[in-house]
Amino acid sequence: MFRNSKLHSLACAVLICLGLTAYATYAEAKVKPFKFVQLTDIHLSNKSAIDALQCSIDEINATDSIDFALITGDITDQGDRATMQRAKSYFDKLKVPYYVVLGNHETTWSESGCMDFQDIFGQESLSFEHNGIKFICFNSGPLLKMAYGHVSPKDIKWATEELMRNPDQPAIIVSHYPMMDGDVDNWYNVTDALRKPGNVRLFIGGHYHSLRNLTYDGMPGI
Repeated sequence: MFRNSKLHSLACAVLICLGLTAYATYAEAKVKPFKFVQLTDIHLSNKSAIDALQCSIDEINATDSIDFALITGDITDQGDRATMQRAKSYFDKLKVPYYVVLGNHETTWSESGCMDFQDIFGQESLSFEHNGIKFICFNSGPLLKMAYGHVSPKDIKWATEELMRNPDQPAIIVSHYPMMDGDVDNWYNVTDALRKPGNVRLFIGGHYHSLRNLTYDGMPGI
């Protein structure tokens, strides 16, 4: 892992290497080690946050071994269209592909009902594969401002179906909120549903503004 010493707690860059080579036959045949970056809780709002984001982008672009970037929510403070467009203009400077997930500041702070986010970044939920790993990303923002996070039944069903496409394939679940009691009101619905059909190896989230090793109902989370 690396963490840029110039970054404050609102914009951290994490480099993660996945060497998943000792799993089932599918993984042995398909999975190859790779590296990606996580950017989370940028809260783009002032010069300090902008400088930190630019610093992160410069460091990512200077690191040849990075395959892609995950941006796991709270990219803005107010969820407004202008700031999201500005954030995208910085993300577009990345030399690697990037994938953006909503945070609570893009949901309950949004005056457009998240339509601006969809217009700027695309769908709220997405999945992709990289070197044999399936990434499944969905919105976990609260239904009301300052409420617990929430994953909609529609997204739980969709994520379950994504896992069922190939139950043996190692998968990583990506959301802004950690799937923990006191953070997401229906976290147990998520963990119960996603444990059954597939091969979930890890949850990745943000929200805490810090690096932590967590357990979501028995499944590892960072």
